[in-house]
Amino acid sequence: MARNLVDQTDIRILEKLVENVRKGSGQMGDELKLRRQVVDYRIRKMESNGTIIGYRMLVNLTKAGFEYRRVHVKLCSLSRKEKEDVLRFLVQHPKTVWVTDCDGRCDLMVGIISSGPYEFERVLSDFLVRFHSIVLYYDTVHILELGTPSRDFSGTKHSRPIQGFIAGDFPAERLSDLDKKIVNELARNGRQTALEMAKKVRAEPANVNYHLKQVLRKGLVFSNIQFGYDVFGFELYKTLLYLKKPARKRIEDLKRFSGSHTRVWDYVETLGKWQFELDIESKGHEDYYEIMDAVEDNFSDIVSSYDTIFIRKEWKFSFDVFSET
Repeated sequence: MARNLVDQTDIRILEKLVENVRKGSGQMGDELKLRRQVVDYRIRKMESNGTIIGYRMLVNLTKAGFEYRRVHVKLCSLSRKEKEDVLRFLVQHPKTVWVTDCDGRCDLMVGIISSGPYEFERVLSDFLVRFHSIVLYYDTVHILELGTPSRDFSGTKHSRPIQGFIAGDFPAERLSDLDKKIVNELARNGRQTALEMAKKVRAEPANVNYHLKQVLRKGLVFSNIQFGYDVFGFELYKTLLYLKKPARKRIEDLKRFSGSHTRVWDYVETLGKWQFELDIESKGHEDYYEIMDAVEDNFSDIVSSYDTIFIRKEWKFSFDVFSET
């Protein structure tokens, strides 16, 4: 249930932050016709009441030189302590970027980065050897493209352009050690200044500022904020779509649908047992199934069936992918 902690002015500020998390409060104030002090006050208020949890930036993993795969795991019945042991192992693993506890066809979803299939196999093998006695079965998919449309907190936009890509058909960029440190810092807090980053990475501010501009220009990261889902009354669902005739044109239509529906947080094109995913922030079951009715009405020619996974809790969503192991 939404807690009514934000009003329309807060929402306008949120959308400016998502558009560019590094935008200063003075610039936001000019664009929104608000005084800078008002913007600063509103942001501090949203931070304190749990509307804004963090200012991470998301990383284009393909441009950063990684392949992205996901593992969906079904577990035996476990005690709370046994499940906590599994989650702790996954959250602490340096190659995981996303770990969720969920209900549906799987109990866990784990996003894993690797330099290639052999490294992925080693990470997966480490997990299966350690927890083989409690894993009933698992599925793996290769993420071909993961696009995130811009946010629509007001629910009034009919079309949302792509904010950025976590994966896709991009060449890997050549990155210096300083570039990698800057990417990590932006993934942890995209609003910190170049001077603050310079102190953390122990480099000259002018040098950090130059490399920061290059990282942003190359599209290695894009803006995102962590917000309190309960403030907006959102529940998280992942929908796995099984396609019977995955023609390229219709897959592109599915991507456009994602940008036209305010509750779709992102889309994922996959190579595996299912071929497409929608990540949905819904306000309950009825809201969710209204979205899925629209999917079936518009894509019955290519969608043979779908599975629904309810995300109970995100235990890890971290893209500081160049952290030392």
